[in-house]
Amino acid sequence: MGIQALHRGGMRALVTEDMAQLAMKFVRLGSPTFTGTDPLADPRDFLEETEKTTTLLGVKDHRVVILAAYQLKDVAELWFKGVRAALAVSFETLKKDTMSVSEYNIMFEKFSRYAPHLIPTDDDKIDHFARGLILSVRKEADSGRRNTTYADFVNLAMDFERIQQEEKVNREQNKKAHTFGTFSAVPSLGEGQNSGGPSRPP
Repeated sequence: MGIQALHRGGMRALVTEDMAQLAMKFVRLGSPTFTGTDPLADPRDFLEETEKTTTLLGVKDHRVVILAAYQLKDVAELWFKGVRAALAVSFETLKKDTMSVSEYNIMFEKFSRYAPHLIPTDDDKIDHFARGLILSVRKEADSGRRNTTYADFVNLAMDFERIQQEEKVNREQNKKAHTFGTFSAVPSLGEGQNSGGPSRPP
């Protein structure tokens, strides 16, 4: 096993331990539970209280979803597991396709909340994001990846996408200019001339 793999394994263990401690603090703060079986219980109340508690803990990323899931019970828990599984599959297969890198990043962040186990570290998150990029942008971004954060990697990808788009526009403009120049170089037909060649005297 390589040094990088060992490092990632250690990071995953730390993330798991930190999450367990965070969950204990979350529960101690009296965050409410939600079962989905009480017709009088409003899910918005549960979400508002959960938001208050996570804000108090300083949590604003994908961990909010994980913490909220701890307090789902009975029918609500089963429902969430089903939805999370479906969204996790969507996240695993997410690719940039016709989206811009910026749009792809928004979708990536949205779906990644439901599959945190797939990206426990920043390196894992970058790897997963990179796999969804088109090959040319991925290669360029990977070349400048060393010791970078996820946010930096996304910015790199957006920069290279912009550069490639500008180069494409320039190539198309040069092609049009070349074509126009070729047509302009063809002499026009003057008086006494036609496409059949010079006229002969009668």
